[in-house]
Amino acid sequence: MAEQPTDWQTATTNHLLSSLSGIGKWSKALETANQIHLAVFNPPYLDYILEGKKTVESRFSVVRCAPYGRVEKGDILALKQASGPIVGVCLVERVWFYHLEPDTWLDIKNRFAEMLCATDPEFWESRARAEYATLMRVGLPTAVDPIPCEKRDRRGWVILEEARQKEFAL
Repeated sequence: MAEQPTDWQTATTNHLLSSLSGIGKWSKALETANQIHLAVFNPPYLDYILEGKKTVESRFSVVRCAPYGRVEKGDILALKQASGPIVGVCLVERVWFYHLEPDTWLDIKNRFAEMLCATDPEFWESRARAEYATLMRVGLPTAVDPIPCEKRDRRGWVILEEARQKEFAL
């Protein structure tokens, strides 16, 4: 069952949709997207996505939590700076979910390290306790004018809008 969005989630979603409505290449994505997610990034990964250098985003967790099992192809990701505004968006093009075991770790590293911009061993060491992984191929990276976001908790991932009503036609 979907949670009711908070005031800041609704305000952020509305501002984001308004910003994207003037960008022609986002017309189809806005019409067909099912959900809008907010992903929080630390440097330098946000820049890597906007530059098109990082083509797969990952989220690792000890427990099953969003985006695991909750994100799908065609969803929109709002890209938020840690302790800052939303500065970009991208589109989820493909998703892989993993329940992590020793052989899946090796598969992920071999298949995705370069696309994740994760060639530093510290990246993998910091995620060694994770039990679950969500990997998303992203496309259509687009910088937007900074959008304020009143999110105050420590979550690195928030579903801003679930099961969108397709009312925002351009």
